[in-house]
Amino acid sequence: MILASFVNRVGNGLFNTASALYFTLVVDLPAVQVGAALTVAGLIGLLAGIPGGHLADRRGPRTIMMLALTVQAVAMSALVLVESWAALTVIATVDRLAAAAGGAAWGALVVRVGTDRPALFRAKLRTYVNLGVVLGTVGAGFAVAAIFVHSLGEIWESSAGFALGFGLAPDHAQGQYQGLLGLGFSAGQALAPAILTTVVLGLGTAGWLLLGAFFAAVGAVGPSLERWGTRTRSRQGAAAAEPSGEPGKAHA
Repeated sequence: MILASFVNRVGNGLFNTASALYFTLVVDLPAVQVGAALTVAGLIGLLAGIPGGHLADRRGPRTIMMLALTVQAVAMSALVLVESWAALTVIATVDRLAAAAGGAAWGALVVRVGTDRPALFRAKLRTYVNLGVVLGTVGAGFAVAAIFVHSLGEIWESSAGFALGFGLAPDHAQGQYQGLLGLGFSAGQALAPAILTTVVLGLGTAGWLLLGAFFAAVGAVGPSLERWGTRTRSRQGAAAAEPSGEPGKAHA
């Protein structure tokens, strides 16, 4: 599973970096149209996360993940046929729907493969996944130092996030919870093209600083949310464990 995820993310790193250049320089689409197409696809893709997790819980995560990867492979191959904004939007939408469903199934599969310590297993898995993205991005020609620093921070964040995601989710609905958890990541991917091609690139240095300040603000809220989630989850667990009453005891 680690090897498969590594290979998949090397491809993602190559695609995410080279796709913008390909669609703007080779297909000759305006950067704004490329960003809009990927944003529309990402937003529609959000709809598949929770249903995909539900299917993974009912039909098995391995089956759903393999089906999603097959659909993504077909969609990626079809991108070489793109000659218009509409075609790019449709094909990218199919890819994002499959990616969201597959991501939820992937999270549920980790629970089974990772046995009694899924969070630790997924943290290790995420390390190799990030390495794959780094190698793919570097292969497409981006700055190594910036990618390394970003990936290091993402590994720390992911390890904590996965521990909470698995620890707070009930065992019988891991797929659904991982689908909901993936909405945040998918939403970021959906909004990123539009934000980068308008606000960030439009404002230049100020745009990058604003984006960094936004990330810092969101990160600062994390500890408070973690404490709230842990506290409320503990209360729910304690309430579920309490007996409803002692058998045979008379009530006034």
